[in-house]
Amino acid sequence: DELQLLAPHNPFNNFTYDLRVDQILNVLHALPSAENLLEFNSPQHKAACWILYVDTLHMPSPNEFLIERYILAVLLYTMDQSEVLMQSLTTCEYDFVDCDKNGFVTKINMTALSKCLLY
Repeated sequence: DELQLLAPHNPFNNFTYDLRVDQILNVLHALPSAENLLEFNSPQHKAACWILYVDTLHMPSPNEFLIERYILAVLLYTMDQSEVLMQSLTTCEYDFVDCDKNGFVTKINMTALSKCLLY
């Protein structure tokens, strides 16, 4: 597998400027764990690549749910359970995620997540 790159100019967008990638990277680089984005095998790097290039929601930036979705992806990559992300669900549609009426995550049920991963 070719390593995905976290840059607006990369082989995954044919080396063209991509405003969406640039804006999302600006948001992610502002997070406390931003230094881990540059480590190719870190959960943060894998989650960022997933958000940018794989996630079927193609989340635009700015987006009020971007950080929540990224954190969920980091959690799943940390637990070595990234295949759960391939279900193409919105963050609140996962069985182990509770959200408020506005769609913001209020709780991640680790017990439900563990059960989900067993099947």
